[in-house]
Amino acid sequence: MQSALREVRKRFGEKHPLYIGGEKVWTDNLTPSVSPAEPSEIVGYGTEAGIPEAERAVKAARAAFETWRWTPVGRAGAFARSGGRHFGASPLRAFGGRSFEIAKAWSEADADIREAIDFCRFYAQQMRRLGRPKTYPNRFPAKKKYHQLLAARRRVCDRAVEFPIAILCGMAAAAVVTGNTVIMKPSEQSIICGAMLMQIFEEAGVSGRRIEFSIRPPAL
Repeated sequence: MQSALREVRKRFGEKHPLYIGGEKVWTDNLTPSVSPAEPSEIVGYGTEAGIPEAERAVKAARAAFETWRWTPVGRAGAFARSGGRHFGASPLRAFGGRSFEIAKAWSEADADIREAIDFCRFYAQQMRRLGRPKTYPNRFPAKKKYHQLLAARRRVCDRAVEFPIAILCGMAAAAVVTGNTVIMKPSEQSIICGAMLMQIFEEAGVSGRRIEFSIRPPAL
């Protein structure tokens, strides 16, 4: 835990971009994230999205949805499992970010990350169970009766500050694994946690054109 805090402290003041359509996007507006335990410390800066960036993210998510929704269940589940593995392999950034940015106790910060890993694994497992077409007996021999769950929409994930990694991760992972695309926006009080989550998704191969990341987009 002490090692995690040292590693994150080295990155204090870093600037984090938006991710739109698999590309890093910068604007002139940056939001500082200040540690509530030590207001003189700026943990980092998040790039703000204006109306043009928000509209671009919506268009990118809509375009990706038309192909991602038909992704085989096994492949979609593999993305979520990969996200869980990357959390397990690289917990330092997320742990340290939580402890500094929202002043969570070590045990609570650790539990938040463990819950994020559980969400990734659970949704992948459930999608393997529920996502394949089901065939049922039919009284007419020449016909088969079946049902299949299909992705229906693009999703916006906006999370409050109390669980900045676990619940934001769970909302995004659940949407992606079921064939939806996501616009992910963290709380203004946990911008860096959201940025670290996005980096983990990117390393796991989940992002690209499936998850967009934005900070403070105004209402359209």
